[in-house]
Amino acid sequence: MTSYARSYTQRRAVIAEKLRAYVDFRSLVPTNAEPAFEPDLFENSLMCSWGDPQTGDTKLFVYIHQVPDGDDEAERLRQTLAEESTPAEAYEIDSQRSGEYVFVLNYVGRLTAIVHSCVVSIAPMLSAVRLNELADAALDIGRTIGCSPYVNDFEPPTFDAPREPPRWTTADGLTYDPRTPPQQ
Repeated sequence: MTSYARSYTQRRAVIAEKLRAYVDFRSLVPTNAEPAFEPDLFENSLMCSWGDPQTGDTKLFVYIHQVPDGDDEAERLRQTLAEESTPAEAYEIDSQRSGEYVFVLNYVGRLTAIVHSCVVSIAPMLSAVRLNELADAALDIGRTIGCSPYVNDFEPPTFDAPREPPRWTTADGLTYDPRTPPQQ
């Protein structure tokens, strides 16, 4: 973990910088209402989302959480993919480093990278971004931001009008709340 990202706000800025080559952040604003999902369950987890400034609709979601063993988590994901999807819907990208894994989950619109015990999930709801292109950025986020403790200086965005939390829809039409962490 780099020394310049000790707070939530700094980490969100570093994540945005690492994704800037793929996403135009000039047209997005932070939209998440909490810094993490179930922090008691997922220690040192971090959640960021950015969306349309007019509607508040989420366009990019990043979730970081820690697992006891990254190798076990990767094996669990492999088994899940074998049971739930075809190779066109989801696949693993070979990593050059030990303890690092990348899974492209096209059927749910998410890329998941595992760097040792840190899991980074990125879900762009932007048609111009292909999931497999985010692999290096996700691994870089896992290596530099990681799952270490941070100062929670999070301040939720203000919206002019109340709105319903955003919902995601999978390819098979199922809807779920993006604040739900990846399945354990």
